[in-house]
Amino acid sequence: AVRLGWSAAGLSVILDRVIGMLVLLAIAVALSLWQWPFVTSDPKGDAMPVNLLRMHFELTPALAVYLVLFIAAIATVVIAASLWLPAIKAAAKRMGVWERLPLHGTLERLFDAYQRYHTAYGALAAVCAISIVNHALNILMGYTLFVAMDLAPPFWQAATVLPIIFLLIAIPISISGFGVREGLCVLFFSLFGYSVEQAVAFSLTYWVVTTLWSLVSRRGPV
Repeated sequence: AVRLGWSAAGLSVILDRVIGMLVLLAIAVALSLWQWPFVTSDPKGDAMPVNLLRMHFELTPALAVYLVLFIAAIATVVIAASLWLPAIKAAAKRMGVWERLPLHGTLERLFDAYQRYHTAYGALAAVCAISIVNHALNILMGYTLFVAMDLAPPFWQAATVLPIIFLLIAIPISISGFGVREGLCVLFFSLFGYSVEQAVAFSLTYWVVTTLWSLVSRRGPV
């Protein structure tokens, strides 16, 4: 058996999380482009509270979607740049800089681990496939919650706004996304004409359901 060490193990955890977020980002972008007239439309009625979502500017669903597209552009640039890491390392070695870098040994192990994962196409494909299924189930769970709350918006429109919300609450602004999640639900549910109370109730109920499910799924055998 090959001993990967803590560097490879830590990188494995990080890459698993990153791949999951990249897949979610891809889903959010694809569905947003497909449902573009909907996600960039104006809120219906008085569903969007100005005071709750105002800071120095008015946040709109369209602006949030543009933020997702901006994140996707940055992610594309970073992924493209990562393909140049071997060339960068080789150039640093030729200049004699690589060996003089702080924590050189740790960087060497991390780079070697990255190279192993970078070329493990079968494993990466499997992780992406599992991630797609996982996100699809989360979206389906969100829609069933809509139905349970007697809201039931059009399925593909709901399936478009949910991954955007899931993605943006992953930005580390608050603990467990509290406040951010509720604000985003109010923001995007205004496209359906839902009230603030309905949006906040959905947000909190979804958090309770996912938290309880996480606790149950982590229990060991009795």
